[in-house]
Amino acid sequence: MEEFENFFKASETRIARLGYMIWDIYTCPEIMIIDNLGASFRCSYDLHTTVFGPPNKEILENFNPKGQFSLSFDIEWRDLIEDYFTKFIPMDKSVQNKNINTFVCMELDRENFIPQKVYQSRKLLLEDAKLLSLKRRILFSQGLGGVGIIENNELIGCAFIPHYVQNDRFSFAIIRGVWVSNKNRNRGMGSDLSSKMCEIVFDKGIEKITLWVEETNLPAVRIYEKLKFKIVEKVHGVDCVKK
Repeated sequence: MEEFENFFKASETRIARLGYMIWDIYTCPEIMIIDNLGASFRCSYDLHTTVFGPPNKEILENFNPKGQFSLSFDIEWRDLIEDYFTKFIPMDKSVQNKNINTFVCMELDRENFIPQKVYQSRKLLLEDAKLLSLKRRILFSQGLGGVGIIENNELIGCAFIPHYVQNDRFSFAIIRGVWVSNKNRNRGMGSDLSSKMCEIVFDKGIEKITLWVEETNLPAVRIYEKLKFKIVEKVHGVDCVKK
């Protein structure tokens, strides 16, 4: 892991922003490509790339991806990104009237978590997998699995923790895939699912939970703020091609 030491040092105080890449390094270091010039970094794997630190055009000039790929970048990089890339499509396709997403990076520390006394949701079991879509089965099969609310043998809400790192240097997990069916919204299920997932994570001794939310998704942001998550920074995300 010595080849990743500069990245690890830079990411220690930015886990909510860079947790995905930290997890990727520990999971499949052989496919990670990291280029840094001083405090500026470009990290890539497969069709995903992130750039962070002080904006530096040299890092972008030396980067030649083939076709469309997903790119996340610090807010300060936007002008350079628009100079070097084109055909912008938001990562979160549910967002309208935007070609670049802005995500808020949120985190919750273990000591600030207050569990509910009673939950509607429960940990999903292997026999529940038949109720999940293929995408959700993949999330469920990784990390710490997921939680769900099941009524009349129908899944009406779920949340997952497919990514976590717990070692001498890092201790965090990432919430993904929180969903409640349309007809069951406004019943407090999103909060219930997220809180139950947090309880499971912290019971494992993990110290921090992080997530990204599109900044226009105010109901979700408010749910997490009520659970004591705090916004620590923002990041842009887009699917694009190199000019």
